[in-house]
Amino acid sequence: MNTALVHEMIASRAEMYYGNTAFIDRSGRSYSYGELLIDASAFSSAVNARSLAGRPAAVIGEVTYGSLAAMLGCMKAGCPIVPLSQSLGTDELCALITEYEIGVLIYSEGCGEMAEILTGRLSGLTALPDDKQALGSPAELAETAETANMNADPMSPAFLFSAADGGGILLSHKNICGCVEAIASVRDISSYTFLSPSVWGGAFDCTAGLLLPLYAGCALVQRGEKRGAAKAISESGATALTCTPQRLRSLERSLRIRSEKKRGSLGTAVYSLFGRLGSLLSPDLGKRMHRRVHKLLGDNLRLIICGGPWPEQNAARKFTEWGIEVCSYYFTAECGALAVYDGAMKRLSPLAPLSVPSPIKGGSGELCLSGDRVPIGYFGGRTDFDGSFPTGDVGLVTDDGYLELRGRKKTMLYGKDGELIFPEELIAVMRKNRYITDCSITGRYDTRTADVIITAHITPDFKEIGEAMGEKYSANRLKLFFNHIMDKMADELPHKVHEFTLPD
Repeated sequence: MNTALVHEMIASRAEMYYGNTAFIDRSGRSYSYGELLIDASAFSSAVNARSLAGRPAAVIGEVTYGSLAAMLGCMKAGCPIVPLSQSLGTDELCALITEYEIGVLIYSEGCGEMAEILTGRLSGLTALPDDKQALGSPAELAETAETANMNADPMSPAFLFSAADGGGILLSHKNICGCVEAIASVRDISSYTFLSPSVWGGAFDCTAGLLLPLYAGCALVQRGEKRGAAKAISESGATALTCTPQRLRSLERSLRIRSEKKRGSLGTAVYSLFGRLGSLLSPDLGKRMHRRVHKLLGDNLRLIICGGPWPEQNAARKFTEWGIEVCSYYFTAECGALAVYDGAMKRLSPLAPLSVPSPIKGGSGELCLSGDRVPIGYFGGRTDFDGSFPTGDVGLVTDDGYLELRGRKKTMLYGKDGELIFPEELIAVMRKNRYITDCSITGRYDTRTADVIITAHITPDFKEIGEAMGEKYSANRLKLFFNHIMDKMADELPHKVHEFTLPD
């Protein structure tokens, strides 16, 4: 389609699915795509009527039907969208709102008090609830409807995501549209009902979690209050979920522990073996073999779309064994989905033009993106990328067109004789071990040997360790236990790990 503006892309799809359900709120009320179109125009008109068109608009709080319509309406009025975390303190929010020159604050019901405090402290801020009924009568809004679409430049900012180290990432309409279309091109998701993100979050939540389902004509289901992912999926009836690799690992671990409860280590091992065989023979057989997992999810979940800077495959394989499909994407906040993991080939297929202009060693080097997906740049920082954006990730594009991802440039270590060491490669292998929940890698240079000493900082899975060692064990026994584990993993690791640490 290659539609240039985000709100126009969603509007054109909404016209195709006019009578279909777009959103189901917590009370069970359904809103159609037709209603979403009308209400987005109402919010756009309200912004225009208050002379706020073109100024950045922030959204804070829960993802509701109203806030979704407000986001599209503000975009139609030429306002870049700035998702804000409600976990931030008032001083931090005031600083961000001032820095980004935000003119409109769209807030959900639970953030009314915070919105009142912010508008009291910041004279240039207008707070609007996510309920269009509070914005004015339909007649008043209709008067300004014709002047609503202020944004006609595909390269103008669509989203501004606050960066953890200050500043912010500016994404254009063209960048976002290209990302959504790239993800949608991988497989047909039109028959799924997606669980909505709980609150306004980062680039993946807004792109894959909200815009992708709307582009595909799917229904979004609002999460219940303070529900874990498994409970939210079970109660909502959602058949699809979008999540980051960290959330996927957390959900997999929670489901694994709860489904294997009272089975014992031997029973779990035997059941897992038969489950894997069942999944290889037939997805339906694999699903029946792992009935406990599906019961915890309400027998609903069939698809997970996962995206992050390092595609998650360990947890993804477990979900596949359970009969739940996982589509894993190499996704960056600045550029969106750049590649999709092909499970059959066990390789990454690029979804955007990637190249390595300056190879470091063996053809590897910093991956650079070109074409329409190049972001505008950083708020208050560099914006002159001239059609080629350095991703900060190191890898190479093979002769047959696949992508090999090595790791982050800033975490890369140089070993003896210029050997390249990527912590991400070590972490990916170590996370496969059942006794390790997570880990991080650091390195320090040894001037005596001119080599790098690699340390693995391990977060153990204490449940698995308790079943293997018994409920009572000393810190010394735990260290000896992991000495044995590290020795067994030595041949699998791409680089030698010289030492490890455990929590106190």
